[in-house]
Amino acid sequence: MKIVRNSTVTAFAAASAFLVACGAAPPGALTSCQQLDVLPGSSTNDILFVVDDSASMDPKQQALAANFTAFIDAINGSNAAQVAKGLEPFDFHIAVTTSSIFFAAPTGKAK
Repeated sequence: MKIVRNSTVTAFAAASAFLVACGAAPPGALTSCQQLDVLPGSSTNDILFVVDDSASMDPKQQALAANFTAFIDAINGSNAAQVAKGLEPFDFHIAVTTSSIFFAAPTGKAK
């Protein structure tokens, strides 16, 4: 199954925001578009987490770890909704990296 995305909405929204901000579009500005883009039946999504591994970010790292399961559950729910509509599920690629090459010991006392 192919997904069709209409560029008119995107172009119109961008132009509308500009028109509201300035009153009128400049000469030659794109204010609408009738082009249709046909997307493949499946969609690949790459997600990269770049984690600041400095010791001061330890509480944020813990929060990320604590909520990662909920994030994966949301992705799985999204795919289940796609399949329920008769569409191909999304193909997710997830990677995690840190902001440095050094070991950052967690703050606080060791147990």
